[in-house]
Amino acid sequence: MMIKTGDQILEDILSESGTDFKSHDTGRGLKFVVDTPAKLNDLINGLGPEPKHRNRGMVVLKFEKLSRQKNLEWEEKLNRTYFSCGCGQGKIGLCIALATGIALWLFQWQGGITIANMGLFAAWVISGGLLGKWTGLVLDRMMFREDAVGLKGKYLCQKQIE
Repeated sequence: MMIKTGDQILEDILSESGTDFKSHDTGRGLKFVVDTPAKLNDLINGLGPEPKHRNRGMVVLKFEKLSRQKNLEWEEKLNRTYFSCGCGQGKIGLCIALATGIALWLFQWQGGITIANMGLFAAWVISGGLLGKWTGLVLDRMMFREDAVGLKGKYLCQKQIE
């Protein structure tokens, strides 16, 4: 029995899903080559890399109608939002929850430090971090869709983009 690496498992997932992505191992993960509007549609519709594998790859654009520079610019923009983990927004949510939790503790819970108050404080802070992370993931996914649809519109509407 052969033990598969994470990259081999990802290749199997992509081949079973019927997507036509070509992928290349770069040492830092897989590159998913997108060179047609149909493959871009697959990414928009969630048929690209599975979320649990997203931190292991990158989308590479190879549109013939786009200049090399434009391919790289769009590639950077799409990768930033497609492979987002939401950690930046999670940190912001955590900090806001921590600050408001401390303020509530100082001004509202004047009964002192009790196990119940500490539990409420911890739940408040953890909830703030999770809410921030979830919000970041949702917003980044929306931005990815908007950027990808914008790229598709430009790709389909013009013959050559400089």
